[in-house]
Amino acid sequence: MNRIKEVTGDDIEEIAKLEADCFSDPWSQKGIWDAYNGDFYLMYKIEEKEKIAGYIIGRYIVDEGELLRVAVNPKERQSGLGQALVQMLQNEMSVRGVKDIFLEVRESNENAIKLYEKMQFECIGKRKRYYQHPTEDAVLMKWKGKIC
Repeated sequence: MNRIKEVTGDDIEEIAKLEADCFSDPWSQKGIWDAYNGDFYLMYKIEEKEKIAGYIIGRYIVDEGELLRVAVNPKERQSGLGQALVQMLQNEMSVRGVKDIFLEVRESNENAIKLYEKMQFECIGKRKRYYQHPTEDAVLMKWKGKIC
């Protein structure tokens, strides 16, 4: 059974490894530690067979939030784990008074864009050459405070 929990310090090394497996521009382990120790950051993991199968990192200030990272082990994709993590972040931010959540996603990442649209995010613009390795535009998306 899937279990979503808050990330602990003991999870950071495993999350950093999954980050490196999932992104061409991964955050460093130090960057993940900094988010973990930062104010107004939310970090959740989802476990399968006592291993981290996915995680999500978001931050908020007052009534605005940002979905910074979401990753699911490639072997576990298309199983609803990403959707569960996004919904958890939406719910937790809503409880904290967040009305809007923003995110950027690679223009070529059609699966992620479909997931975000399913979770009621809307495309509100593009950021030219936002990503590196490879260089690519980002689609800017926004969720307006309604719990899925």
